[in-house]
Order: sequence, then C-alpha cells, then structure tokens
Amino acid sequence: MRLTSVPGRVRLSTHRFPTHTIVAVQGDLEPATAASLRERLLIAVHRTTVPMIVDLSGVSSGEPAGLAPLIG
Repeated sequence: MRLTSVPGRVRLSTHRFPTHTIVAVQGDLEPATAASLRERLLIAVHRTTVPMIVDLSGVSSGEPAGLAPLIG
C-alpha cells in the first residue's frame, strides 16, 4: 500500500494485486484538488499493466469539478 497526499483534503492509497490494482480515494473531491487528483490518477494508470479499480467508498463529498478527473 502506498499513500499519496493530494493538496486539499484528498488522499490516495494504492493496493497492487497480481490481477488488478485498487486506488482508494478518501476525502472531499472539490475544484481545488481536481488537477492534483488527475495527475495522481494518471500516474497510477501508467504504472500498472493490469486493470485499475478506483474505490470511492472513502469519498465524503464530491463537486462536479472535483469529479472531473475520474471522468477524464
């Protein structure tokens, strides 16, 4: 497990398994964190060769601009 801090109130943790990678997002998804969250998700995508699952169960709130990195 690797924790990555994102400016604002969002944290990412990565859990790698042989068949998939889980990236757990925790905190509030808001405009102030969108660019950094997008960058961290892209890094995670490029570092894995197996399917990636984004776990949003730790997200307490999300604004449209904060959710944009997940759609992109």
